[in-house]
Amino acid sequence: MEEPNRPKMVLSDEQVQILIKSNYGTSNTSGSSAGAGSGDFHQYRQMRRRELSRLARMDSEWNKRKEQEEFQKRKQEKEVSIETKQSK
Repeated sequence: MEEPNRPKMVLSDEQVQILIKSNYGTSNTSGSSAGAGSGDFHQYRQMRRRELSRLARMDSEWNKRKEQEEFQKRKQEKEVSIETKQSK
């Protein structure tokens, strides 16, 4: 159910492709039986570690992309200011 006051996320084509290519499936999921086996905790830790690693990679890629965009923006601004100074 959608919340009317919550703004909708607009994803770029590149972000949509990242979401499509990312792996959402989990392997070795535990069953719904009452008792947890001795290896379930280790499987949980491994799945959690993989997911946290995936999220960290996504964050680092996002930060790297943002830094590149900011750098290009600053570079372009400096080039424009140099052009205006030289044209005077």
